[in-house]
Amino acid sequence: MFEDDADADVLGLARAAQSVLARTRALDPARRIQALDALQQMVAAERLAATAEARRTEAFAETHQSLKTWIADLTHTDASVAKTWTALAGFEARLPGLASALASGAASLEHVRVAVRALRRVEDDDARAVDPVITEAAETCTPSELAQLLAH
Repeated sequence: MFEDDADADVLGLARAAQSVLARTRALDPARRIQALDALQQMVAAERLAATAEARRTEAFAETHQSLKTWIADLTHTDASVAKTWTALAGFEARLPGLASALASGAASLEHVRVAVRALRRVEDDDARAVDPVITEAAETCTPSELAQLLAH
């Protein structure tokens, strides 16, 4: 039935996710949306970590010339979406607090996009130095408000 144990693992994870999602249906609409948003941010954090690992280990190298095309093929998505994932992958080394906030659901993937874009020309040590301020802002501001804050 399965090609290998990894396929069985994926199916098991999918079933577990379905179970978690089914539990949200018992919530009132506001709580359900909040729960689903937190889950979405946690999944995004894990996907970024997996993408960063694929970059470090060159998991794509046997079949693809770039991480971006590998991600696009693997996820059946457009190259522009894959480019975003690859551009954000590895941000946790520069912004560990924001990475934790994303993993806990306290910040969103859009907050990460805004911060990474704003700090793209900033040295790693300087980015880490402002991480606590960015993290606190991301936990209390919208991504647009964070972008305005970082523009100053």
